[in-house]
Amino acid sequence: MSEKRPQDITSAERMLRVNAVEQLIVQGSSRQDIIQYCLEAFKVGVVASDFYIADAKDSIKQNLAIMFDKEYFKANVFKRLEDLYKQSYDVDDFKECRGVLKDLRDMFGLNEPTLIDSTTTVRVVTPLSFFTTNDKDK
Repeated sequence: MSEKRPQDITSAERMLRVNAVEQLIVQGSSRQDIIQYCLEAFKVGVVASDFYIADAKDSIKQNLAIMFDKEYFKANVFKRLEDLYKQSYDVDDFKECRGVLKDLRDMFGLNEPTLIDSTTTVRVVTPLSFFTTNDKDK
């Protein structure tokens, strides 16, 4: 039986190939190394390898966009803090539990605003005083 041509692969096989190329890109492999890998592993040429590389780069960009989405990031942080709270509670580390609760309050903006005394001394600057130096100001 003849060997399958690249265009005869299933979409699942194509995804496996793109994922393999994606891993090579993430590991820092050069284009030439990836083309060589595709030639040996998938029996495809340069053009098909470039398609796999392009698809892998698109996949990486989509994954990064998801990872750096603010809501996704908040959900990950929340889950990690929740796990940390449970672990701290299990070992009776209540100081850490309080710290985790504070971090959660800060993350969701549940703390009342902190009042800061912003009283300052105001000095009036006139055009003449701007150009003259005063020993008290130094």
